[in-house]
Amino acid sequence: MVERLSRKDLSTIYERLNKASQGKWEVDISPDTCDKCGGYSFEVVQSEEFLTPVICETNNINDALFIAYAREDIQKLLSEIIALKKERYEFLTISMWGASKLGEREDAEFMYDDIERALGRSVKRQWKGEII
Repeated sequence: MVERLSRKDLSTIYERLNKASQGKWEVDISPDTCDKCGGYSFEVVQSEEFLTPVICETNNINDALFIAYAREDIQKLLSEIIALKKERYEFLTISMWGASKLGEREDAEFMYDDIERALGRSVKRQWKGEII
C-alpha cells in the first residue's frame, strides 16, 4: 500500500519541480540515431528551438513522452491534490459541526462513526458543547 503524502512530501516535490529546467519539454529524434542499433534514439529537450538543452535520451518513445510531460503533469497533479485537500477540510469542518448540533447523542455518534470511517482515523467528538 502506498503511503499518504505529508506536507513535507508535497513541499519536497514542489521544490524539485521548481528546480527542474523551465519551459515546456518536447521529444525530438536524436541526430546521433544509429540505424544499426535497431531503432531511433529520442531526446527529451527543453523546447522546440534548434540546439536546445537535452534533458535526457532514451530508445523508448513512451518513456520519452512520459518524461517530456512530467513537468506539466506533476504541476497539474499537485494543484489537484491541494484542491482536494481543501475540499476535504471543508467537508470535515461542516460534517463535524453538523454532528455536534444533532438533537440526539446517538445520531451524533453515528455521524462521527461515518466521518471516522471516511477519514480512516478517529476525530474529536463533541455534542452539545461536551466531549463525547
